[in-house]
Amino acid sequence: MLTNMINLPNFNILDMKESEYDYRFLVETTALSPSHYSKCGTVANLYKHGKKQQLFFDLPMHAKRVGIYVNRQRYKCRECNETFFENLPDMDVNRSVTNRLIYWIKEASLEKMFTSVAEEIGVDEKTVRNIFNDYVDELEAQTDFRTPKWLSIDEVHLLKNYRCVITDVENKSVIDILRKRNKDTVISYLSKLQDIEKLNL
Repeated sequence: MLTNMINLPNFNILDMKESEYDYRFLVETTALSPSHYSKCGTVANLYKHGKKQQLFFDLPMHAKRVGIYVNRQRYKCRECNETFFENLPDMDVNRSVTNRLIYWIKEASLEKMFTSVAEEIGVDEKTVRNIFNDYVDELEAQTDFRTPKWLSIDEVHLLKNYRCVITDVENKSVIDILRKRNKDTVISYLSKLQDIEKLNL
């Protein structure tokens, strides 16, 4: 029953605690021990070198925040004496969240303030902001942007700050919202546009 609660087949649940606002799970991976250390390529010359309990945040469950404590195995290579942790394919070890929570944060941040999203899942507001900024960078990299013929520059008060709004006048659509509206920010943005000499402001 516990195994199915977090719906992560790569983990076995060892313990679960529930409070008024939170679930906390203690888990370990179901993966076999690695056969080699990728950096030096040594085969079958590793040994277990202790464990470390690491906390990862996950999707909310039953309107409660979810934290997953992983008893993460550490290994040591006999050839090069380097230590490393077992791989956790379901987790973003840099953000200390599950991969599926990152996707949820991206979508939720489109509709809610970063502080609201952070409070709902129990992470720091800075983590939410950084994940969303990475998401914006991903979208921009995938977008084939063409400089419009007519460009409008305006401002809007959003999330307690004034932002610069760049609009395609001809197609009546918002192109971008800059985090600041000062002169240097606007000039920097415009200087990066393609075919700027054809632009009408």
